[in-house]
Amino acid sequence: MIVFGTSVAGSNRAAFMEGKVAQMAAKNGKRLKTINLVDVMLECASQLNRQITPSTLLSLDKKVLNVLKKNAMRKISEEVIKIQNGP
Repeated sequence: MIVFGTSVAGSNRAAFMEGKVAQMAAKNGKRLKTINLVDVMLECASQLNRQITPSTLLSLDKKVLNVLKKNAMRKISEEVIKIQNGP
């Protein structure tokens, strides 16, 4: 099961996805893997030797933020393709 959720920063969407949405998926015999865009962006930043935290992420230069976001979305896209193709 693939669910793409978006929301305002600090709205606790990850907990909702891991709680209620995961329960709905399990109830319907589906598997749910949660991928947090912020976590993937921070991972991409660390690979570039940039020390960025969730609280400093939004204060980055817009161009740097866009590069991180594009790289993170590429990684997420690759992960979704792996999931769709199965084991």
